[in-house]
Amino acid sequence: DEPTQGKANYHQGGNVAFQADLTPVVKYGQKNLLAIRVYKNPIGVDLDTGDFFFLGGIHRPVKLFSVPETRLEDLTIKTRVPGGGKAQVTVTADVVGPQRANMKVEARLEGLGLMPMAVKAGEPITWDIDQAKYWSAEKPKLYDLHLKLKDPEGNVVEEIRKRVGIREVTIEGGVLKVNHVPVKLAGMCRHENYPTLGTAIGEEVWRRDILLMKAHNVNAIRTSHYPYGSGFYDLCDELGMYVVDEMAACWVPTDQKRLAPHFAQQAREMVRRDRNHPCILIWAIGNENKPGFCNKVAADEIRKLDDTRPRLVSWRRAEEAGVELDDLHYTNPADIRKANNLKRRSRYPITYLENPNDWEVRNGADWGCLDLWGEVIRRTWDVVWEADHVPGSFLWEWADRAVADPNLTKLYDYFPRTGVQLVKIKGQTDGFRNPRPWLYHVKMAYAPVKVELTPRVEKDAVIVRAKNRYSFTDLGEFQTTWQLVHGGKEIQTGRARVALAPRTEGDLRLAIPQEEIARAEALRVTFTTADGRHVATYELPLREPADTGPKLAAAAGVRFPRLNLVTVAYGSSPKTGWRTAFRKTGMLTNIRVAGQAVANDEELYRKELTEVAQVEADVVLATAPKEVVGKVRTEFAHGHFHYRVEWLKEPEEPATEVQELGWIFGVPKEQDRFSWQRIGPLSWYPEDHIGRLRGTTRPDTMDQEITHITRPDAFDFNSTKYACDWATLLDGTGKGLGVRFTREQRHQVRAGRSKEGGYELVVNLHCCPPRDLSSGVVPELYFTLKKGQVTEAAF
Repeated sequence: DEPTQGKANYHQGGNVAFQADLTPVVKYGQKNLLAIRVYKNPIGVDLDTGDFFFLGGIHRPVKLFSVPETRLEDLTIKTRVPGGGKAQVTVTADVVGPQRANMKVEARLEGLGLMPMAVKAGEPITWDIDQAKYWSAEKPKLYDLHLKLKDPEGNVVEEIRKRVGIREVTIEGGVLKVNHVPVKLAGMCRHENYPTLGTAIGEEVWRRDILLMKAHNVNAIRTSHYPYGSGFYDLCDELGMYVVDEMAACWVPTDQKRLAPHFAQQAREMVRRDRNHPCILIWAIGNENKPGFCNKVAADEIRKLDDTRPRLVSWRRAEEAGVELDDLHYTNPADIRKANNLKRRSRYPITYLENPNDWEVRNGADWGCLDLWGEVIRRTWDVVWEADHVPGSFLWEWADRAVADPNLTKLYDYFPRTGVQLVKIKGQTDGFRNPRPWLYHVKMAYAPVKVELTPRVEKDAVIVRAKNRYSFTDLGEFQTTWQLVHGGKEIQTGRARVALAPRTEGDLRLAIPQEEIARAEALRVTFTTADGRHVATYELPLREPADTGPKLAAAAGVRFPRLNLVTVAYGSSPKTGWRTAFRKTGMLTNIRVAGQAVANDEELYRKELTEVAQVEADVVLATAPKEVVGKVRTEFAHGHFHYRVEWLKEPEEPATEVQELGWIFGVPKEQDRFSWQRIGPLSWYPEDHIGRLRGTTRPDTMDQEITHITRPDAFDFNSTKYACDWATLLDGTGKGLGVRFTREQRHQVRAGRSKEGGYELVVNLHCCPPRDLSSGVVPELYFTLKKGQVTEAAF
């Protein structure tokens, strides 16, 4: 019953800018009240709501402004790039108003030595340029465009300024190109969301996000699942970030006539507002919708307004809506490789706008699963890098969708220490943009400089094989530094002048004195951009390092370890409905030590390990203590602990999924220094990363808030370190507990706080990640037990 609904000052959708002409109702010379009413459920509401918090309100700036009666109404900028510094820039300014026919538009493109040009209103202005610097995310050169609308007497009626990036987007032979060079979109899916701001965010958060992404080698953002505020695109133009601009239409019907006008409106408003931004490479239509004629309605509307960029429909083949790119989501590396080789690739590039997926942190055994996840992004991008027919892949997701809303609801999980509500913890950063450990793995998977870890040593030099994956940047434009390392410490540093053309592979020669090379165990090479942004560091072995592991003595005073068996099944959270892990823990019963019965497992755990040469016991789950599911046998002799687990349970599923299988050693509270050495998928980690190959940490890293990380080494003490050579938990004098492993049976180790008030060392043969959308990429990281299956190990 709203009387203004359907009139000029009613608009549906709040993601892009719109205008209302208030001229007929303004009372000049008087105080006016500007009132805006927001409707919750208009006709096309389905297109404006999708996979994010549905926060009502006004999320864009509201401005009151006046314009001349005859004015500049619209502006279209098109740039063509023949190559060799040549370019063509065409500017068309639409003019409306009673004096349109008498007006002229004067334009000046600054910084290129060009003369201003003037034309009649509505006519195009074209410059042919010989010495242009092209725009790309690697080199985001912008030129200032100054437009003036003049009346017949030459008076300036209106003027505007706009920044112009000269670049061209094409598809040539099934390859997406910028300035006729293939590009790789190392992408991130992102939502407009911040805990204390909701979705009404602006320049501060946008800039922080873009710079943090660039610091981690992300060069493309998907605006999932709606266009952002216009200032976001200005920053992407300025700072250098490719954008896939996504039209609002997430999980909606595409075959209903009533929605067709709304698909057209969403497409039209997005393109009209954003088409002059060089950062936008692709128009994306909706998110994960089924086939339907509305997809083509949107695609056709986009093409009418812009013929300079390709289009795609999310999760659909190109020909379904007559667009230029295929798109898939959540595809494992083997299937990406198959898709790379299809005949259709000679015509249609294929993007992966949502792939791979982060896994829910809380469903893992501990924070260390974030480090283990690195294998997911690494395997995915090993295949993405292979073929130019794949423009890129966009990881889900950038930050937790978290809102610090004191009004609790039954739909979300609430964290009182931070005031945050959310559904899932899957962000590469928390909602406040504090990075989590897996973001470093993204950085290295996306790294445009790749170094082989097998250097060739020559007299007074080390030869390093490298790939330059940049599209427009030579390594000669970088700062390249090296460090010689012995025992994990730098013993010599230097700089190198190297050159390697974009999209090539070759040898880099690092001049290092022979006597210095002979002292080192490893060579560390770091690449940094000219403006100081770290790109990648690699550590290359030069010889077998010295054994720095603990020298273990008799296990005097060490008590028999607790069995650590955790099975897991997945279902829906009764509160949020999202995937949740349901765990069961194992216990020992019917225990016999050297053939003598022991009353219960607590009595066993009070015994010193040196007194327990052999144990045989049954295994039950705490939820069903009378049902024997397995048998355990352990032997301890000469400092070696050997164990054997036989599974007896007939599972309801094909197999029982195990999250943890190992042992827990308790130690006094004085033994609070956790150290380790391990092998890992990356040759070098930052010194405060939980996945670093060697390190020492203390308990003060444990008690952190998962939704608001305040230190980069959060949970370091109680995060599993995978594939350990050794680990220790010592006091300040160097005394305590140590474990060593063979190369064939490396274990996964973490520390923690024990129930008795001291600390514990958890030594697992298996510590598996949570099941999630991307688990199929790393199937070998999961462990299941079937009836009759036997597992044996020793340390």
